[in-house]
Amino acid sequence: MPGRPGQGDAANGLLEQDVLVTEIDGTWCFCRICAPADDEATWDDGDRKLVSDVSSHGWHLIKVYGDGNGPGWCYTIGLWHTFRSPEVAMFGLRDEDMPHWLNTVGEQVRHGAPPRPNEYRPGVLEGVDVTWRPVHDSWYPELFGYALWFTSPPLPVVQLVWPDRDGHYPWDGDVGERCVRDQPTAWEPIERQPSGPWRPMAVHAMHGWPNPEMRAFTTTRIVDGLTSVLAVFHESDDDWSFVDGGSVEREDIVRVHTAHLVDEDPSLAELSDLPPGWEAHREASTGTWTRQPID
Repeated sequence: MPGRPGQGDAANGLLEQDVLVTEIDGTWCFCRICAPADDEATWDDGDRKLVSDVSSHGWHLIKVYGDGNGPGWCYTIGLWHTFRSPEVAMFGLRDEDMPHWLNTVGEQVRHGAPPRPNEYRPGVLEGVDVTWRPVHDSWYPELFGYALWFTSPPLPVVQLVWPDRDGHYPWDGDVGERCVRDQPTAWEPIERQPSGPWRPMAVHAMHGWPNPEMRAFTTTRIVDGLTSVLAVFHESDDDWSFVDGGSVEREDIVRVHTAHLVDEDPSLAELSDLPPGWEAHREASTGTWTRQPID
């Protein structure tokens, strides 16, 4: 009778609850190649290319492009399946360059050099060493959705951390601003992410709303912390406005990431289901929201 993953003798495969999983060096893989989900008829062309790339080449790359909402990132899928190496993610450098550097790491893994703890590795970025930090699993749904489609845990992922031009890393006291700003602290639980372009992901992870890209209209008074949100309008065109009930001049209006407002006032997340064409009001910042259609 076969044992459960992690028990019994090593084997090339294990039939467990009618699912074939594979073992290499005592570790198990539950990806769509090793543990087919019998849903291939629902795959799109991107899904089929991902599985094909992993099968034929060893890994596939996912690119998330940077834009006005924040930096991009890139990560591997398949290093765990093929080599039992952690997947690798990097953040905040040029979108067109990160795939090249991750392919360099992939080839290093292929030749027996997976990421190792406390390692500073040359040969990836020209002129500087990179290092690794294990990604906390609270980040996975926000960053690695396609990887979670491809495989079930265990799914170790490490963040490739790059230094500034002077060789300083994000945890160094004299590090450059961009090195800190454009890389998340993904080795920490997501709720500890400091303010900056990655903070909206933390807000989404903690409250389930808003989408990190969502923006809304509000006032400079609210942004500066001088007043609280007392009225919220979800317009029929899907625009959102968060106001304090006072008079508003054109120069007072600003558009911000909604996540920043929710981060400052988590009670706003109660309105995540406010339908288009509705508004909500309260008498004070600790008051109860009342809802009604917009007049």
